[in-house]
Amino acid sequence: MSKEKKVEKIKENVKKVNNKIKEDSKIYVKSVRKEIGTAILSAFALLIALAWKDVISEFVGTLTALTNTQGSFISALFVTLICVFGILLVKKYISKE
Repeated sequence: MSKEKKVEKIKENVKKVNNKIKEDSKIYVKSVRKEIGTAILSAFALLIALAWKDVISEFVGTLTALTNTQGSFISALFVTLICVFGILLVKKYISKE
């Protein structure tokens, strides 16, 4: 094999490697964006949960004549049930994709 052919072969391999790196970096950037989006959505969900916490606690307190501890327990149970239902719905939606 001549020197020119070897140089051409090396240039071809370098182009293949560069193209592979570009493809992989696009996949990586897409994955990072997805994870950042998930983190931001989780933060918003936490803010919503904190906003509704007191409302639910007061609502449960007015429905029943319970002590603070009992009312908090029922509120936590109620929120947990709603969140588990929401998680199941989201998992079902995600698995369809």
